[in-house]
Amino acid sequence: MQYKRKLEEKTEKIGLSILIPVYNVELYLEQCLKSVIINKSDAVEVIIINDASTDQSLKICKKFQKKDTRIQLLDLKENIGLGAVRNLGIQKATGDYIWFIDSDDWIEENALQKLLEFVNKDTYDIVYFGTRKVGEKDRVVLPEFEDFSPTFFRDGLKTLKGIHPMVWCSLFSRSFLIRNKIVFPEGIYLEDVPFTVRAQYYCKKLGVIKESFYNYRIHEASITQSASKKKIDDSFTAHLMIKDFLEKEKIFENYKKDFIIRMLSCCVLPSYVDYFKMPKKFIDKELKSFMKQVRKSDLLIQQNIFLLKEMATELDQQKPNGGKFFKRAYGFLFGIRYAYGFFKLLFITRLSISRIKQKFINSLFSI
Repeated sequence: MQYKRKLEEKTEKIGLSILIPVYNVELYLEQCLKSVIINKSDAVEVIIINDASTDQSLKICKKFQKKDTRIQLLDLKENIGLGAVRNLGIQKATGDYIWFIDSDDWIEENALQKLLEFVNKDTYDIVYFGTRKVGEKDRVVLPEFEDFSPTFFRDGLKTLKGIHPMVWCSLFSRSFLIRNKIVFPEGIYLEDVPFTVRAQYYCKKLGVIKESFYNYRIHEASITQSASKKKIDDSFTAHLMIKDFLEKEKIFENYKKDFIIRMLSCCVLPSYVDYFKMPKKFIDKELKSFMKQVRKSDLLIQQNIFLLKEMATELDQQKPNGGKFFKRAYGFLFGIRYAYGFFKLLFITRLSISRIKQKFINSLFSI
């Protein structure tokens, strides 16, 4: 009762810094910025960092800065990359919490009001909420946990229960990030991956809102959807950073199985999907050799791949079809290891048929 009375007496506003990195997103930027400034709360600051865009993005940013005095615009003359831009944003932010928003996405109209109301009730290291993936098939992903639990870090390693590896589905306490020296690796794609793992490990106070506030746009130009040699290389780099972190904290053996499941399902599997999707002109000898080494490595031995099957069975027991993703991951990587030539041909054939169908559908709508 005394604890409840203390919460009711807490009326001061909590500041929220919204950080929006911008690089050549003129097609989507207006929708993003409109969704942010529609909320008029004075407890919000908006930091836009233009990372040397070459399109009309800077012009759009300046237009919105004139409309809203809460917007701070930093215009970088040289491109430094997303990780470095976000680290700069952390340094510039003054709010108690930081929300990292991608400039090709947008937030719900009521998001800021509800988030500010929530963080004014207590103090958190991280606040999780739901997201909506917007593409061919819209899908809402909500947190499947109520509060901090002993399995939170383990579940996060395996990206279970709606614990997303990207940063835009969370608010982060600025003091929490600074205190634990949590920063983004610079110069690589998928910089969210080691950042979120470190944050989840150090998190002691967790807030959860089971409502979707963020709209993640799936389009071919986004980093997560594009296939490239650098993306494959950086995915392995980012996930090996997780391993280095676990070893530094002397907890790797405790989480070894969880790490292997994460490495196989979130790194090796998508890397082979990207590899098969890439045009031949972008596949050089170095990439071919690397992918062969991965296929033949101890990482893909049978006992490791079987961890995915065990994970699928465990999740199916908790809810029907709960392990579908891991079941598919098991079948995919088993094919990669033990029937590579046939499996590659089958995958590419299916991919070609899918592309032909999509072109046919697009042609019908263009008539």
